Amino acid sequence: MSNQFKPHPYQQECINAIIERPGVALWLEMGLGKTVVTLTAIAALLQLSDVSKVLIIAPKKVAEATWQDEAKKWEHLQGLRMSTVLGTAKQRERALSKKADIYITNRDNVVWLEKRYGRRWPFDMVVLDEASSFKHHSTQRFKALRRMRPHINRVVELTGTPAPKDYMDLWAQVYLLDQGQRLGQRFTQYRDNYFQPDKRNGMQIYSWKPRKGAEEAIQAKLADVAISIQAADHLQLPEIQLMGCLTVFVSINHIYGKLFIFHYVFIIPLTKDPVNKIKTCQAKTSQHKGLGYGNSHNHKHYGKKYHGLF
Repeated sequence: MSNQFKPHPYQQECINAIIERPGVALWLEMGLGKTVVTLTAIAALLQLSDVSKVLIIAPKKVAEATWQDEAKKWEHLQGLRMSTVLGTAKQRERALSKKADIYITNRDNVVWLEKRYGRRWPFDMVVLDEASSFKHHSTQRFKALRRMRPHINRVVELTGTPAPKDYMDLWAQVYLLDQGQRLGQRFTQYRDNYFQPDKRNGMQIYSWKPRKGAEEAIQAKLADVAISIQAADHLQLPEIQLMGCLTVFVSINHIYGKLFIFHYVFIIPLTKDPVNKIKTCQAKTSQHKGLGYGNSHNHKHYGKKYHGLF
């Protein structure tokens, strides 16, 4: 049974941005609904006849089922026709021949698609799920998509970590959004404008660091094309009352070091103690805010600015 989708205000903002802008980056942390937001905007654009054929490029596991399963969950997305372009060359060709609104493939097939279609590229909208996989300007997947970019009317980039290492990782991703309008036509141009040599040996430069004020300047350049939202600002989690005794049966030899989620919505970090026996955890009556992580370092997925942008 499908559900009614009632977007949160920040989700509606993202939907509107996709509809209104030819290129937009949604830098949303996990759990904020990037997939349903994007599919909702695609459905609207298809209804408006602003797009006719959409290509979603995702990691393989995500391309196999995530987008398809999300569409099945929501009533307003039931009419979307999807085709999964994976597998052997014959299977991919069969998937491309199907009449669909959305074609979903993995990033390893980007070069193949570019060679297959060339200037006859049929996808007027491309969604890059986990766009940071296109952060390196020297990769074949980036070069292939760059060649096809003039044939694409709309690009949406989704990721929670656009600059996992540093701001140097942004140029290739932003280029695919605007074809060089904001950060320059060439990577070397971007690097020289915003960075200076850091570690070096004579003429050999090993690393670069941002020039003074560079990060703020880059943020200003991207203010109209990127939306960055942190989970801690929008996820409203209920308080949980834990009572009584919680007994956990574990086989440390097979699963030590992992986390278990119980129906109490209480997560217990298992120790690396190489003992294979029953552990008993007694929890006194107490109030726990949020997901109730056992120790504080597990909170890193909520409230931390991964990329330091916006």
